[in-house]
Amino acid sequence: MISLKNIIGCWCVAFMCVACNVKQNKNVDSMSSGELKMGVDESYSLMMDSQIYTYTSLNKFSAVEASYKPEADVVKDLLSDSIQAAVIGRELNAEELAYFKSLNRNPESILIAIDGALRTLSSDS
Repeated sequence: MISLKNIIGCWCVAFMCVACNVKQNKNVDSMSSGELKMGVDESYSLMMDSQIYTYTSLNKFSAVEASYKPEADVVKDLLSDSIQAAVIGRELNAEELAYFKSLNRNPESILIAIDGALRTLSSDS
């Protein structure tokens, strides 16, 4: 007679075999797969090169095509829908935000870093 324990065991083995043979569809756009065209302010090229290299190394089904241009050209490409994302050193202005609102799009801004300078003085001076 077949016990409940044997039936559950067979189902678990069958489930693991099926789960192991599932292949990720590399044509689906998600956070870890797909293609992204982005414009990058040329002053951030070194930082973004290393970020893109690391990201695409960790996510083998992803591809990032970055174009390094002056900030004005990156914003122009973003407004003309030539790129999907932009890395620039400022927020979008009211006119640019109004354009996206007219298209029923809400662009997100994410603060990546803050520049700063430190000046130390000796107490003896």
